[in-house]
Amino acid sequence: MSGIMQMIKMEALREFEVRTKYKVQFLSSIAIYTVTYLIVIYIASSPTMAAYYHTSVTTGKVLILIGYLYWNAGVLGMDAASDAIESDAKAGILESELQSPHPLWLLIIVRSGVNNILGIFYFLVIISLSSFSIKLTLLKALVLVVQLFLISMLSNIGMSGIGFVFGAVSVHVKRVGQWATIIQTALLLIGNITIPLFSPLQNIIPFVSGIEISRLIYLQHSIPLNLILIYIAVNFIWLIIGVCIFQYSIKYEKTNGSFEVF
Repeated sequence: MSGIMQMIKMEALREFEVRTKYKVQFLSSIAIYTVTYLIVIYIASSPTMAAYYHTSVTTGKVLILIGYLYWNAGVLGMDAASDAIESDAKAGILESELQSPHPLWLLIIVRSGVNNILGIFYFLVIISLSSFSIKLTLLKALVLVVQLFLISMLSNIGMSGIGFVFGAVSVHVKRVGQWATIIQTALLLIGNITIPLFSPLQNIIPFVSGIEISRLIYLQHSIPLNLILIYIAVNFIWLIIGVCIFQYSIKYEKTNGSFEVF
């Protein structure tokens, strides 16, 4: 157990150092996500969201913001997994990383966790910029950031599972980044981010149930137990699926291919 904790500590420090080293990239990411949010809030229908949850139009904007931040955090988690595998494969170090006494998928999840922590800065910037239009006090904004960060940790695990699927594909082909972006855009459109939940099938998306839970907490409504159970189950299922596909991909490559595909 101490070995695992030491590994988690070392990987977390390494990833944090890497992410904070490239400040321009970090700031540009904040700018991109902020612009995306402004586009989303412009095209989204606050009255529709407000009517669905029986609240004001201003509160409807907050509910859209909650949905967007979950998607934002999910994208960070998904990218952390898929990009790590793809970049390591390109650099030719993926095979050496597999010699680690700890599973590679666990190392990647730790890196994804660091991304989630850094995601707090995205949350703070976006909420601060939108606080005037949605009339959020500083205290409410901080409470919302903490709540979203804690609850979204689970959906980020599920999104990492999807990232492992794309990472598994990248072991055999050169690039999957554009396909990952297409999927992320599709999730933005069909999830309950800018529109209310309209089908139970939406719950197979890792962050959908989490969005509902956070919205109900913000509105001070009761949270159905089955919603919590669905949220937990869906995300662990995605993680298991992603890890299994990734492990199979590595095993297949060792047997039938090579890590020099790049």
